[in-house]
Amino acid sequence: MRPNRFTLLLAAILALGVVACEPPRNPTRGTVTPAPRTDEEGVLLLDGLGDLGPRIQAAMGTREERAARAPYSPPGWPLKRGDIVSDLQRMKLDDRFPRLCEMDVPHVFWVGDMAFGAIWSSKTPAFRASIGTGKPPGLDVPSYRYVGHVHMYAGCELDELPPHVRDPSKVLHWLTGTDGRGRYRKPTGADYSQDRPEEIWTEERWLAGYVGEGDDR
Repeated sequence: MRPNRFTLLLAAILALGVVACEPPRNPTRGTVTPAPRTDEEGVLLLDGLGDLGPRIQAAMGTREERAARAPYSPPGWPLKRGDIVSDLQRMKLDDRFPRLCEMDVPHVFWVGDMAFGAIWSSKTPAFRASIGTGKPPGLDVPSYRYVGHVHMYAGCELDELPPHVRDPSKVLHWLTGTDGRGRYRKPTGADYSQDRPEEIWTEERWLAGYVGEGDDR
């Protein structure tokens, strides 16, 4: 017996209801839950943020403060994603914004126990033009594009880490284990290295208050 029009309509309505109730999906990590709730100013509420909640809350600030700078960059960071700077400008940024563990995490910004560092690209017209000339662009030639800040790991001495993450449970030692160095990681063991960071640490998530895998619990 063929279904009547009412039966088909009811089935379509139910199907739409199921789709609408599905949680959003991360393009690389599957189903995720929404970002932590914020108050009317965009300040993260502490529920679900764990012991580092106040530190995360302070680092993220209000939505207005987040909108004033590049996603997951330190306060006062002057660049937007895609800006092109010279070597000299990058050196000035080095003076203003610290690096974590030598060169491992440039211009570091902490969100709780996660370190974010700047990514740079040399695929700019000025840099390409210098290829084959035998010398890099001059210090004052705009030749490096700021890609953005993303979550990074680092090889560090324990005393190079800030006190709030200087906990042996947050350090994964090198396989040799003889040089006293370790690799900083999230205590959950989460590994973002297989993902495309630009698909995780987006401006949309930054403004919404996304602070990583902890949002998914």
